[in-house]
Amino acid sequence: MRKALMARRLAVAVGCVWLLCASVAVAQTPVELARAAQSLDSSSGSIVAAALSGIIDLGASPCTRLVGTGGAGEQVDAGCSSPRRGITGLLFPAASAEDVLALGRSARADGFNRVVVIDATALTRSVWDAMKAAIAGEAATEGGSEGAPGTSLAGIAGAVVLLSNRSSDPPLTSAYSLASADGTAMGRRAAGGTEWNAGGVGLLGERLNLPVVAVSGDDAARVLRLTAENLSGHGHAPRWGARFRYFMGPAGLTSKSCLQQHQCLPIGGQSVWATIGGDVDDLAAPGAGAGTGVRPGQKGWILLAARADASALFHGRAAGHVSAVGNIIVTLAAAAALAAEQQTTDLEYRPIVALMQAETAGRAGSRRFVREAMTAPACTKEVPRSLTPYGRLGCLEPAVRPDYASLPGMRLGNASAGLAGALAVELPPSLLSLRGPGAVPQRLFLHQTVSSAPGQQAVLAMAKGVADDLRTHGRLLLPGGMVVEQGGASASRPLSESPSEVLPPSPLDSLLDPVDAGSAKAGQLLRAGSAVVSGGYAGAGNVTASLHSAADSATSGLQALSVDALTDAASFVAGLVFTMGRQGIQASGASAAPGLGASPAGLVASRSLVESLLVCFQQDAACPLAREVTGLDENTLQAFALGSGGGAGDWGGGSASQPPPLFPGIYSAPLATRGGGATVLPTWTEKLIRDTLANITANVTTSTPCATDADCRKDGASPRAECLQHSGLCGRSSAHYIDALSPAVVVQGSDPNDVDTALLTAEDPAWAEPYWSARIRAELLAVPAPDSQWAAVLVGALGTVAAAGVTLWWLRCGKADLVIL
Repeated sequence: MRKALMARRLAVAVGCVWLLCASVAVAQTPVELARAAQSLDSSSGSIVAAALSGIIDLGASPCTRLVGTGGAGEQVDAGCSSPRRGITGLLFPAASAEDVLALGRSARADGFNRVVVIDATALTRSVWDAMKAAIAGEAATEGGSEGAPGTSLAGIAGAVVLLSNRSSDPPLTSAYSLASADGTAMGRRAAGGTEWNAGGVGLLGERLNLPVVAVSGDDAARVLRLTAENLSGHGHAPRWGARFRYFMGPAGLTSKSCLQQHQCLPIGGQSVWATIGGDVDDLAAPGAGAGTGVRPGQKGWILLAARADASALFHGRAAGHVSAVGNIIVTLAAAAALAAEQQTTDLEYRPIVALMQAETAGRAGSRRFVREAMTAPACTKEVPRSLTPYGRLGCLEPAVRPDYASLPGMRLGNASAGLAGALAVELPPSLLSLRGPGAVPQRLFLHQTVSSAPGQQAVLAMAKGVADDLRTHGRLLLPGGMVVEQGGASASRPLSESPSEVLPPSPLDSLLDPVDAGSAKAGQLLRAGSAVVSGGYAGAGNVTASLHSAADSATSGLQALSVDALTDAASFVAGLVFTMGRQGIQASGASAAPGLGASPAGLVASRSLVESLLVCFQQDAACPLAREVTGLDENTLQAFALGSGGGAGDWGGGSASQPPPLFPGIYSAPLATRGGGATVLPTWTEKLIRDTLANITANVTTSTPCATDADCRKDGASPRAECLQHSGLCGRSSAHYIDALSPAVVVQGSDPNDVDTALLTAEDPAWAEPYWSARIRAELLAVPAPDSQWAAVLVGALGTVAAAGVTLWWLRCGKADLVIL
């Protein structure tokens, strides 16, 4: 009997707890969550799950936080993040800075944070500053550090940026600010210098202690619908909100401290370079006293360079259609034309082609290339060919990555056998809308370091001669022909002798910088033979407003690259490099002889190659060309693209068919293999570029069919042989990877774990990205209105009183029963 009484009392206690919980839950759920199931359509996820929780994940691309280190060890910070515990706010629209400030005042009045819902076209500098001014207290005071005191003031908790694919919409204002004085340092704006990108607002170099995410498609439509419900006043609106969990490291974090604590990975990747007409290792091996690295009769090199990466405020949306794709395609098509021309091997100055990665991260790719591949001293400790990628000699000492070798004979201080000239490609802006039968000529601009130098006079004469030769012999596809003009700075900053005042930002900045090139002599040598070919940098104000923005994509409908225009530009670049290589550019000048720009009749870029590359970079990661040059099947290439996103945890990788974004992403150090070798880990973009260049530049060595590289290295064959997938035969390629990593980042083995502050520059603070938590996400949820919260408290209190009365009654009944028994 006593056990029965105890069981009854236990049951009553459990019932009271259940009644208390149920009363509170019932007070909150009937209106908010029942209608949540009706508002969230089937495409947003499970209706049942939505009805039970009122929460659904939002497919969003975040504005990611990046950290750097200043020259004195101070913090350099850019990007967005949330407090450690996340932050929540109600969805409300805004179209201007005034709207954002008004939302902040409303939040302080009713105690509920606001999340700004804004179209990408309205995300301006003034709106950004308004969000900073009206930031929620918990985000402003925490600053990313755990345990910091918050305030009770509500405010702006974050922003959802709506990306539209409608062609009628104006482009997103460029978040990238290109000032010549600061190169390409994540869009940071420096005092002085030419403003090459007049539409840039510099948001990429800004820090905001708030989460900002971009959405499109169904997710954007859903956010708009729920925001409209908040405005409509249904029931006890507002009630729809967004919760952000984007904590990305504590306040005060630097890339140096973050790498030391193994909480970050540096921004970077793999650049790709190749020599045209044979590998440099065929000419002279690296090592003390190994010679100049040039063959008899060859005087030096001509470098053709372009950047292969792009950026955007939302890294996962950095498609780089205008910013990088055109540069990559023109450079690869020009390299193919040069490699196919037999006379290229007889040039006095042979071409070297380099596509630099991580240029948007402080010129990390070109800085590393100059320091390791071009100006490094002679190797004193080599790595055997058999232990390096593609069987290329490696160097352990001095400070050259063990899986790559320095290029002999390319030291810039050696004028007799070094780099005689350099040409960078920055073409895309003028290559838009050049379609149809119109007779509008393609305008190209040649920007030079010192326009009055005799050598530079020759470069301009060569460029005009090449264009005239292409037009005269009918080798151009566009009916309007081509016009080459002298490029320069804006009207307010005329041409001068300072390279930073004259050249648009490009990989040549690293070649012209004595800090990177090793000596002032190196810079002076190149000043007489370096130029940037551009299509839109005639002066300030000539660059598309979508440059380095989420609208810079082929699917946005805002622009379309012309296959014919790209092909003509590639033919021009190939002809100019050939002409420079045939005669060379010296500081003393070169005569502009008649026929200076004449090039072989067959030196014309392939339109089919340009078209195939466009398909790969814009439409299909498993395009026919990618399958041909890499030897990978469709499923493997698609999986490769999905794993080649733009950040440590970025959800912006390629889809099942589309290629990934061109943001450089995090640096993946080569994996060590047995015997002391290494295996490079490229992204989809880097592998496509390298394998395309490999097939372009390779010399076929056997007629034996092959399927893998191992088939070409049997029976004592050259360890450098690889299977050329486009032909199915073995060959020796001159295309190589090289780290695109800030020279200031210290790598021990395969572990980047420190920053050498002596090698930092204002342009390159050694950017790194903090590791992402597995809980990082953005969610839509039903937020109870203030009056429903009070109702919940009231009903809960009444339920508690009722439960207590029932409990006492049952206890008394139980005691009476015990006495009777």
